Amino acid sequence: MARNDYLALRFRQSLVEGQGFDLIAMGRPEGSGCYCFAHDVLRTSLGLLGREYRFMVIDNEAGMEHLARETIGVPDLLLVVSTPDSRGIRTAARIVELARSLGLTRVPVWMVINRWQGGSFVPGPSVPETIATVPEDPAVLQADLEGKPVGLIPRQSPAAEAVKRLARDIIAMST
Repeated sequence: MARNDYLALRFRQSLVEGQGFDLIAMGRPEGSGCYCFAHDVLRTSLGLLGREYRFMVIDNEAGMEHLARETIGVPDLLLVVSTPDSRGIRTAARIVELARSLGLTRVPVWMVINRWQGGSFVPGPSVPETIATVPEDPAVLQADLEGKPVGLIPRQSPAAEAVKRLARDIIAMST
């Protein structure tokens, strides 16, 4: 079996099917060296997988490597998630600038404020309009401390409710 075919097969085998959604979790590179081949396989695999789903959510780690390397192609929507502190907001502005410099000028960019504790928020220049705020939620902290997936927090928790509203808004925008 050719290396590309083998990796595509392993990519498919990594897909976990859940109730209402499927998940593929990708780890981070180990050690130094070039990951061009891995990024190429990822780009191809995501392109093939995208044909089978109405929506694909790609969660980049705190950074934009996959966007900069064009691994994920041109997204339909870019959500920049940040905490409401000045460092997070500056990083969000840099992410938007990077996306625009990569030619993603027609891609809508929205801000999601995570761990919101209320109060006033002034995003500043180069920061996109806020589409949602996800409140600070003890259930999220507790899940993290217990090493449990955040998806297992109670459905009526404030953070879970905010994420459900955000998902409904995005689905409504796409129809």
